[in-house]
Amino acid sequence: MNDIDTASPALRPVRACIAARIDELTRLIVSPRTPLELVPGHRGEIAALRWLQYQLDPPKEVIP
Repeated sequence: MNDIDTASPALRPVRACIAARIDELTRLIVSPRTPLELVPGHRGEIAALRWLQYQLDPPKEVIP
C-alpha cells in the first residue's frame, strides 16, 4: 500500500467535507427528534469518518 501524501492541497476539501459530515451527524445524535434506533448507525459513521480524518491528517510531531 502506498503512503498518503497528507501535504497534498487536494486533501483540504476532503478534510473539510469529512469535518462537516462529522458535525452534521453529531447534531443528529444530540437532537431529540432523531429516532433512537438510528443513533448507533450515526455513531458508527462518525467513528469511521474520524478514522479516515486521522489517516488524512498530516502526522503530528511527538515530543518526548
